[in-house]
Amino acid sequence: MDNHSRRSPPALSINSLTLGIVAIGVEGLVIAPVLPDIATTFAVSPARAAWAVSVYGLTVAIVAPLAASAGNRLGRKASMVGGLSLFAVTSMACAMASSFPLFLGGRALCGAAAGFFLPACYAYVGDAVAYAERGRAMGRVMAGWSLAMIAGVPAGGWMAQCWGWRAPFVAVSVLACACLYRMGVLP
Repeated sequence: MDNHSRRSPPALSINSLTLGIVAIGVEGLVIAPVLPDIATTFAVSPARAAWAVSVYGLTVAIVAPLAASAGNRLGRKASMVGGLSLFAVTSMACAMASSFPLFLGGRALCGAAAGFFLPACYAYVGDAVAYAERGRAMGRVMAGWSLAMIAGVPAGGWMAQCWGWRAPFVAVSVLACACLYRMGVLP
């Protein structure tokens, strides 16, 4: 089947992928408003606490190119499901961390999981969406980053203010599970 004759996936699939991008974006960005609280909880300096931002981005940058090759072998959906499942678990691990090293480890694993999901997600859109509709579909999926910035970060800050800094990480884990449900993975 050539690039021009593929059928578009149902809107639910594109919405599910967008939701996955929102979860990953919020996880990466929600750290900003809660970093001072994390530093206080774990009795580390603000400079040391900032490693929680860097470790996430670093592992995404390292894992994503490697995961793209794995996604070609394992299949797009398997890479997305595996990455997002690990992401949900490790985001919850961040929320439950009892020490700063455990928190950093959780952030690193979240970044690695995001590194598996992201290239598979983008490649899936390229594989599954008809050429004439691909730009619009990719735009909708990429809008997840903007939604994470516009709504996710303020919501995460509000949750942290009401229930503590761990709450946004729990919410991100729940959001990832909601995406897995919409993808037909969870009952």
